[in-house]
Amino acid sequence: MSELPLHIAIRPLNLEDVDQVLALEELGFHPSERCSPEGVKYRLSACPELSSGLFVREFAPKYHKKDTELSGEGADLHVSKPKDQEQVQQDQAEKKEEDQQQEQDEDDNDSLNSYAPEAKSTIVKETLIGQVLGTKIDGDFITEESMQIPDDKESESGVKKGHVESSHTIGIHSVVVHPDYQKKNLATLMLHDYIQKLSNQEIGEKIAIIAKGNLLPFYNRLGFITKGPSKCKHGGEEWFDLHCPLVPEDDDK
Repeated sequence: MSELPLHIAIRPLNLEDVDQVLALEELGFHPSERCSPEGVKYRLSACPELSSGLFVREFAPKYHKKDTELSGEGADLHVSKPKDQEQVQQDQAEKKEEDQQQEQDEDDNDSLNSYAPEAKSTIVKETLIGQVLGTKIDGDFITEESMQIPDDKESESGVKKGHVESSHTIGIHSVVVHPDYQKKNLATLMLHDYIQKLSNQEIGEKIAIIAKGNLLPFYNRLGFITKGPSKCKHGGEEWFDLHCPLVPEDDDK
């Protein structure tokens, strides 16, 4: 396994990420299997908490040359002269007075609302390199209806379309890692994080997913149980149903 990229972060996706999500769908799936722009927007609007994005972050430089401007080689720099004993004692007295005043100010702030401006984020760019898209689904298994956007028409099977908030089953519809970042165990990292968070949030009883036969060992290693061939023929392909139980972790263990 090659080295992980620097500054990776996982967070829920939102509507501002739509363009990057669609670009990743195009890279990861055949046109017959990828989610439509409308489908992505629907999922990130209806249940963004059931999505997860793996990002590479770029940060602003920590230090800027604000106070000193250097022009060319050999620029003049100011060098402080050593302080005498009297000056040192005076500086120490002033420092003590400043510390006492700071302590008083902190005590005052404890009883007052602080109106100080929020710290500004140093993140200047986030590049999406992996994603999980999910919804709560009607029933225990992924269906064509579960991937659709709800409308006024009832499905022939009677299964509800799209996200069903009252359901206890979370259906994963998309797992993809950018080709340039594959073979780094990032899909494992992303799904471990996804499963752990949903387990501890207690918003469902299990995760359902469909996968092709060659990916069954991968999902089995993550705790998914193969339930057999799926009735869902998404994209005209043969799929298998898998379940992963969501069990909250006991922090005392």
